[in-house]
Amino acid sequence: MLQRIRRLLGHLEQVDPGDAVVNSFASLREFRRSVLDRHVRFPCDAIEIGAYAAPTVSHDEANIRFIDFFSTEELRAKARQAGGDPDAVVEVDYVCRDDNYDMVVKDQFDVVIANHVFEHVDHAIRWLQTTRRMLRSGGVLFLVLPDKKYSFDKFRPDTPFSHILFEYLADGQDVSAIHNFETALYYDLEYIGKQNDPQKKLDLESLRRAIAPSHPGVHRHVFLAETFEDRIMQPLLFTGVVDFDLLEVEMCRQFGEFAVVLRAGASAEKHPPDGLFQPAVDSVTS
Repeated sequence: MLQRIRRLLGHLEQVDPGDAVVNSFASLREFRRSVLDRHVRFPCDAIEIGAYAAPTVSHDEANIRFIDFFSTEELRAKARQAGGDPDAVVEVDYVCRDDNYDMVVKDQFDVVIANHVFEHVDHAIRWLQTTRRMLRSGGVLFLVLPDKKYSFDKFRPDTPFSHILFEYLADGQDVSAIHNFETALYYDLEYIGKQNDPQKKLDLESLRRAIAPSHPGVHRHVFLAETFEDRIMQPLLFTGVVDFDLLEVEMCRQFGEFAVVLRAGASAEKHPPDGLFQPAVDSVTS
């Protein structure tokens, strides 16, 4: 985690601050809480997905529980291997080896927190439906996602709404291989201090090997903050497949991520997704 944050900060130093207003938060957590605290009253019942060693909410503030793909001991071992502090790892209350959290979590909460999780899920709509079942009516789903412009995903095509809807309608079909393939082809190796060698990138045998069983670290989806509301979330809400209202989307260029706040229980009014049927933004130069 700490190594990833250092790489991200080093990468962001290369971003031209003239492109937009640069934030001045002291930490990732400060940015996230600045958004979360506008929509959630503490104390409350909360659950965080994949907190690792950087929980958004403490036990002093809320009845907080933690769910993760890995157990506490597995996460501590990963922290030691990465040179981090294993004692900083949260105590995991629920271990879930897939995205079906409500198979192991039977309670409902006032807030579900998921930082850098949504881009990893195989089926985005099913994941949103699952988190909705974990929330009381009026509860908040708080997401933080990486903006691809600031990450190793910057060469990848944006995940279109059609892809997310196809995953949902093509029920039962394995659609994960394309995500592995895109990651192998488009991953920006400069992010980890290596060169992007086209000869190696386009080696067909290497790409063929990339089409293999997926693992939880792969980014299945990549997004842009400036198009996420109009071209992803509003169309999803308009279809009625997820029972949420969109409250806020806020970008933090300082850390290359954006927060999305959803409220459980959709209102009667649905906004037509006009932005979906406009020419696509040039995601590389925008």
